Amino acid sequence: MPSALITSLEKLTFLLGDPQEEIYQRLYSRYPDLQSLFVLDTDNSVRGSMLQTAFEYILIYADIAEIDQPGLASWRSHHAEYGVEEDVFLVFFVLIRDCVKDCLGPEWSDSMASQWEDFLQQASPS
Repeated sequence: MPSALITSLEKLTFLLGDPQEEIYQRLYSRYPDLQSLFVLDTDNSVRGSMLQTAFEYILIYADIAEIDQPGLASWRSHHAEYGVEEDVFLVFFVLIRDCVKDCLGPEWSDSMASQWEDFLQQASPS
């Protein structure tokens, strides 16, 4: 049986196609200053790569129910070099979850909510 996380992302891409624009609009709405970090990303490739990496962490977790903590810590550290604070870094995953939940509407299930919450808790540093 497929993970509810995977199902939620599949439904999101079915409904939106590429959710990049929606997710980054949410990010900029919450943290307008972050938009300046992407001023040179004129083709959206950096944003696309970041979203792809975030999805990879989510999908790996969905597969093995475990976060690659060293890899995530490295990614978090890389973002800190750009002035992205740890709590803001983690909000990116929350924004993805919120985008999925909002787009799915009545198709959002308790199992999706539960698995997303488990993922977000494990992604947060202890």
